[in-house]
Amino acid sequence: MTRGIKETLDISLQMMLWKMVDDLKQSKEVELDYLQVFKLRRSNEELIIEHIQEVPEYKKIYRFNKSSNLVEEDLKVFIIDENDYNIMLLAEEN
Repeated sequence: MTRGIKETLDISLQMMLWKMVDDLKQSKEVELDYLQVFKLRRSNEELIIEHIQEVPEYKKIYRFNKSSNLVEEDLKVFIIDENDYNIMLLAEEN
Protein backbone atom coordinates (compact mmCIF):
# COMPACT_ATOMS: atom_id res chain seq x y z
CA MET A 1 0.00 0.00 0.00
CA THR A 2 1.10 3.55 -0.58
CA ARG A 3 1.58 6.27 2.02
CA GLY A 4 -1.66 7.93 0.85
CA ILE A 5 -3.67 4.77 1.53
CA LYS A 6 -2.02 4.29 4.91
CA GLU A 7 -2.78 7.88 5.94
CA THR A 8 -6.28 8.17 4.41
CA LEU A 9 -8.06 4.81 4.39
CA ASP A 10 -9.10 3.04 7.57
CA ILE A 11 -7.53 -0.45 7.88
CA SER A 12 -10.99 -2.07 7.94
CA LEU A 13 -11.77 -0.47 4.56
CA GLN A 14 -8.42 -1.59 3.16
CA MET A 15 -9.21 -5.15 4.18
CA MET A 16 -12.72 -4.87 2.73
CA LEU A 17 -11.39 -3.77 -0.68
CA TRP A 18 -8.79 -6.58 -0.76
CA LYS A 19 -11.58 -9.04 0.09
CA MET A 20 -13.78 -7.73 -2.74
CA VAL A 21 -10.96 -8.40 -5.21
CA ASP A 22 -10.27 -11.85 -3.73
CA ASP A 23 -13.97 -12.75 -3.82
CA LEU A 24 -14.28 -11.69 -7.45
CA LYS A 25 -11.17 -13.68 -8.35
CA GLN A 26 -12.48 -16.81 -6.60
CA SER A 27 -16.00 -16.53 -8.00
CA LYS A 28 -14.76 -16.74 -11.58
CA GLU A 29 -17.83 -14.62 -12.39
CA VAL A 30 -15.63 -12.49 -14.62
CA GLU A 31 -11.96 -12.54 -15.57
CA LEU A 32 -10.01 -10.20 -13.32
CA ASP A 33 -8.46 -7.15 -14.98
CA TYR A 34 -5.06 -5.93 -13.78
CA LEU A 35 -6.74 -2.68 -12.62
CA GLN A 36 -9.56 -2.64 -10.08
CA VAL A 37 -11.21 0.72 -9.35
CA PHE A 38 -13.15 1.54 -6.20
CA LYS A 39 -15.15 4.75 -5.77
CA LEU A 40 -15.99 5.41 -2.14
CA ARG A 41 -18.54 7.99 -1.08
CA ARG A 42 -20.83 8.90 1.76
CA SER A 43 -24.57 9.25 1.49
CA ASN A 44 -26.28 10.15 4.75
CA GLU A 45 -25.17 7.38 7.10
CA GLU A 46 -24.31 4.97 4.28
CA LEU A 47 -20.93 4.16 2.83
CA ILE A 48 -21.25 3.37 -0.87
CA ILE A 49 -18.47 1.51 -2.65
CA GLU A 50 -18.62 1.16 -6.42
CA HIS A 51 -16.28 -1.57 -7.69
CA ILE A 52 -15.40 -1.28 -11.38
CA GLN A 53 -13.08 -2.81 -13.92
CA GLU A 54 -12.89 -2.00 -17.63
CA VAL A 55 -11.84 -5.22 -19.42
CA PRO A 56 -13.92 -7.28 -19.22
CA GLU A 57 -16.50 -4.81 -18.02
CA TYR A 58 -17.63 -5.28 -14.43
CA LYS A 59 -19.47 -3.09 -11.97
CA LYS A 60 -20.92 -3.80 -8.54
CA ILE A 61 -22.21 -1.41 -5.90
CA TYR A 62 -21.97 -2.17 -2.20
CA ARG A 63 -23.90 -0.25 0.48
CA PHE A 64 -22.98 -0.33 4.14
CA ASN A 65 -25.36 1.21 6.68
CA LYS A 66 -23.95 3.37 9.46
CA SER A 67 -20.44 3.18 7.99
CA SER A 68 -20.17 6.65 6.48
CA ASN A 69 -17.77 7.69 9.24
CA LEU A 70 -15.10 5.42 7.69
CA VAL A 71 -14.41 8.01 4.96
CA GLU A 72 -14.14 11.76 5.36
CA GLU A 73 -14.39 12.58 1.65
CA ASP A 74 -15.12 10.91 -1.67
CA LEU A 75 -12.18 8.73 -2.70
CA LYS A 76 -11.09 6.76 -5.72
CA VAL A 77 -8.81 3.81 -4.95
CA PHE A 78 -6.93 1.63 -7.42
CA ILE A 79 -5.69 -1.89 -6.87
CA ILE A 80 -3.13 -2.85 -9.50
CA ASP A 81 -2.10 -6.46 -10.09
CA GLU A 82 1.58 -6.60 -11.06
CA ASN A 83 1.67 -10.44 -11.19
CA ASP A 84 4.25 -10.87 -8.40
CA TYR A 85 2.56 -8.34 -6.11
CA ASN A 86 -0.50 -6.10 -5.83
CA ILE A 87 -0.55 -2.46 -4.83
CA MET A 88 -3.34 -0.28 -3.45
CA LEU A 89 -3.13 3.46 -4.12
CA LEU A 90 -5.26 6.57 -4.23
CA ALA A 91 -6.12 7.80 -7.73
CA GLU A 92 -4.23 11.04 -7.16
CA GLU A 93 -1.05 9.07 -6.38
CA ASN A 94 -1.08 7.54 -9.87
